[in-house]
Amino acid sequence: GNVVINSTSVYVSSNSVVLPTLTTTFGVGYTFNAFNAGTQSSGTFTPTAVNSNYQYLSANGAFTLAAPAADSAIDLLVTNGTAAGTITFSGFTVQSGGTGDAYTTTSTSKFIIMIKRINSVSTYLIKALQ
Repeated sequence: GNVVINSTSVYVSSNSVVLPTLTTTFGVGYTFNAFNAGTQSSGTFTPTAVNSNYQYLSANGAFTLAAPAADSAIDLLVTNGTAAGTITFSGFTVQSGGTGDAYTTTSTSKFIIMIKRINSVSTYLIKALQ
């Protein structure tokens, strides 16, 4: 059938769009816009996939990173500022020693925190980039 997009009629077949009721195989790649979560220096930051599955922030003080409120997968790039502090993780299920690389507060150091929430169970893994 036809779909009207900005007053333009476009033909769309059922196997050329992503539908929640059909399995789709992608033959191309897609780019993403990363969400800038700003500078975190206190309080609690709770990432949400509504902003993007790829996010970044500057850590410039101690803050709490809370588990997402909905099932999702989010990669968070953390770049330490000159006053980076401890990140406290809240609402995550982890095994002792099972969170990947150590997070340090060294200025300019970068880390990717891979966050997953499945069936209301949240976990994370840290990858140091230096």
